[in-house]
Amino acid sequence: MSDYNLRIDKINKKTAENNKKIAIEELSAGLCRATLLNCEKRFVQLLKEYNLRKNEILEKQNRVIANAKRSHALIDEYIKNKEVIHDELKAAIHFGESLCKYCKHYYTQAGLKRHEPACASKPSVKKVKKSSDDIKKEKSEQVKRKADLIKKKEAEIKALKEV
Repeated sequence: MSDYNLRIDKINKKTAENNKKIAIEELSAGLCRATLLNCEKRFVQLLKEYNLRKNEILEKQNRVIANAKRSHALIDEYIKNKEVIHDELKAAIHFGESLCKYCKHYYTQAGLKRHEPACASKPSVKKVKKSSDDIKKEKSEQVKRKADLIKKKEAEIKALKEV
């Protein structure tokens, strides 16, 4: 072959090689485009599923909150009813008995007449124990008063010495 044909043959081979590469890259780009469209469709589908699941969870949460509020209201009502029943039970247990106004214990009428004059909770008989804080306050006040009295006495003694 001649030099001319060799060059043309070389160029044709390069062109064929280049065309193959272009075809491969076009095929690759087409696959990427198809994959991208598939991913977009999948993303939209997942977004719809997410929104549906989110809405389901929010509805479930709202139902649970409503049930909890209703339960708390019923609990409050039952507690009030329990207090009423407890008062009725107390009245039934202590039927015919009277309550001591000092110690809040129940006695029969005759027992109450014997108990009230000697009740330990009666204000005239009852000894009130002071708390440790009150005792400390009183002691600090006594110390202050004693210090003031000592100062006054010292001042009087100085005044007498100066005269």
